[in-house]
Amino acid sequence: MRIHWIIVLLISALVLSGCGGNIDNKDQISAAKTFVKALIDADGKRIDKINRSPALLYPTDYILVELAPRFSDFSLSDFEFEISENNPNIVIVTNKETERQYRMEFLEDSGRYYFFDLR
Repeated sequence: MRIHWIIVLLISALVLSGCGGNIDNKDQISAAKTFVKALIDADGKRIDKINRSPALLYPTDYILVELAPRFSDFSLSDFEFEISENNPNIVIVTNKETERQYRMEFLEDSGRYYFFDLR
């Protein structure tokens, strides 16, 4: 009986450790890089973890269908990231090849930053 519970606990620990998956969002730039990498990879799970936009504004499915394809042909090194001079919560993401800019707003919550809006 004791072995049964140990096996159940080990399996539960493995499942939970696989579900957690930390994201790098300790500051605005790292959060922007995490978000852009998730767009490049069309990684819905990672987008869910860093997306705090209002549900009707940028739901994950919308981001994957409408926004991710603009990033899919590029790598993270194709983008430059810079904090806006006017608003420290806005990161200006510039595609170095196309020169297209995205103004991404991030919200701080408990010392972590999360995607909120695209301007």
